[in-house]
Amino acid sequence: YAARHIAKNMVAAGIADEILVELSYAIGIAEPISVFVDTHNARNPKLAGITDGEIAHRIAKLFDLRPAAIVKRFGLKNPIFEATASYGHFGNRPFTRTETIWENSKPVEREVEFFAWEKLDAVDAIKREFGL
Repeated sequence: YAARHIAKNMVAAGIADEILVELSYAIGIAEPISVFVDTHNARNPKLAGITDGEIAHRIAKLFDLRPAAIVKRFGLKNPIFEATASYGHFGNRPFTRTETIWENSKPVEREVEFFAWEKLDAVDAIKREFGL
């Protein structure tokens, strides 16, 4: 989810017309051991002097890519997976609705966000980072 979220926001921010973001992890290490970016030579001409490697480095600075942070950012401990199982997890519009969840054996009403990884909520921060 995190790689897709980053790629969508990078394209929306005008970094490139298309971008591949890969994150690699190792057991016992919270930070990704690798952040790989390929813009397929479709990078914004204003960023001609910036390599894909530099873009990857800036992504690692901009986003908290630790697994626990990803779980928190996208609300992955909320009861979202039954609703997201139909028609796939990707390409849907994010929305929020009230769900009943169980905490300490008691029902609790909570606002739950669905498809949070589809949001374009990092565009402004990306533009600032790259001077666009």
